[in-house]
Amino acid sequence: MLFLVLVATIMLAALPTSSAHVQGAIRSGAVPAHGVNLGSWLVLESWMSKQSPVWVGVPDAVAVGGEHQTMAFLGHDKADGRFKIHRDTFITAADIAEIAAFGMNVVRVPVGWWIMPDSTNDDWKHYAPGGLAYLDTLIKDWAVRYNVAVMVDIHAAPGSQNGRDHSAAPTLNVANWSRDDGNIARTLKVAEFLAARYKGDEAFLGLSLLNEPEGNPAANTGVDTAKLHAYYTTAVSRIRQTGNDCVLVVAPLLTEQSPTASVWPTFLRQKNVWHDWHKYLKWGHEGQPLTQLISQGTENIGRDISQWTGNPLFIGEWSLGHPDSAKVEFQDQAQVKLYAVAYLDAVNKAKGGWAFWSWRADTGLPLGEGWSMRELLRGGHLKLQQKGECTVSMKSHD
Repeated sequence: MLFLVLVATIMLAALPTSSAHVQGAIRSGAVPAHGVNLGSWLVLESWMSKQSPVWVGVPDAVAVGGEHQTMAFLGHDKADGRFKIHRDTFITAADIAEIAAFGMNVVRVPVGWWIMPDSTNDDWKHYAPGGLAYLDTLIKDWAVRYNVAVMVDIHAAPGSQNGRDHSAAPTLNVANWSRDDGNIARTLKVAEFLAARYKGDEAFLGLSLLNEPEGNPAANTGVDTAKLHAYYTTAVSRIRQTGNDCVLVVAPLLTEQSPTASVWPTFLRQKNVWHDWHKYLKWGHEGQPLTQLISQGTENIGRDISQWTGNPLFIGEWSLGHPDSAKVEFQDQAQVKLYAVAYLDAVNKAKGGWAFWSWRADTGLPLGEGWSMRELLRGGHLKLQQKGECTVSMKSHD
């Protein structure tokens, strides 16, 4: 009963107090986008949705491969109903109300290329249908009702741009997106489709054109850099030709997230084109204690952001995730507080703003090991006092 009262209070508190939707202020640059990802809702990741009915009876070796391999294992007869239940329950209107009530003004929602209906395409038929209706509801209803802007993120492209489970790679650890020009052409169609579909919707902030492309130009593996540049240039041009001035976000290769990497600081210097970094301290910091992540890791992130001279920078993903070497310290709430404050101080330097990864992370461990913003907020470990302004409070365990 107490939880129901809390949810009702949150939903009432989230109702907008003026007629102007916050999306316009973010798009114009008047306020930064401060919010959270809706990860594992429309593109599933097993590690952060362990209680989902989709994974019942699915071996871990299959589940870690993402939606493509899971669908191949289950087949439509079993999987389609499970995906519907998952989509119906993993993110609801109550979640958007709660996000708004905690002071956030944007959600970044990952989608797969199959969000665009194409019943003539055999590859499209491989995935569970119906995802577009949920995106429609988010943008046209919930986000309007609770005054939250929506950034749609092409998280999974045909052929996979990074070989990861979160891009539904047909073959795990193989990124074939730029190996077939048909994959790029199809991604362009998806980008144009999404931008056109939501062009007139007041809650639609924009589109992240590709999530976390990975490649090694020196070894000629993964995503081809020249083709990535061409894709972004073409996508921006085609969408702008329709009179659509939504925010369009470009992401460099993961290895090029620095203020001086490659051509990115001068790439596509146009209005409402943002640049995306995902700054995590979970990887690349193995062996470091939490105190070192706090004193050095977050400081390095802040320095990189401050030195960036290109388009408005958007930290599209970050979290309180940490390497195994910091797990013990992460149980100390005083250390969690310092970690969060230092991390927030760093990402708040980004002109475009930031989105925490993720709203829900049902890992089966406390606080989702630093990945669940919902649990951090509900538990009082993380407190958002104003729009995008975060502090952490101590919670008594007496």
